[in-house]
Amino acid sequence: MGNRYPSPVDVIGQSEVGYVKVTQRCPRCGNLEAFRRVSVVSGEHAGIRQERSIEHLRCTKCSHSWTKD
Repeated sequence: MGNRYPSPVDVIGQSEVGYVKVTQRCPRCGNLEAFRRVSVVSGEHAGIRQERSIEHLRCTKCSHSWTKD
């Protein structure tokens, strides 16, 4: 019988698809470049529909990730 578990996958890097490079100071290392992506979160509370955008940032030097509302 063969192995019933899938073979392991090695992640060797992450893609920057959907990100743009911006000038933004990394809170960890102080580097001035980061990859930026914006997502929109929507919901409803008490019958009122609300949307807000969230900035996802990742340092080009140390890969630290953070978000901004």
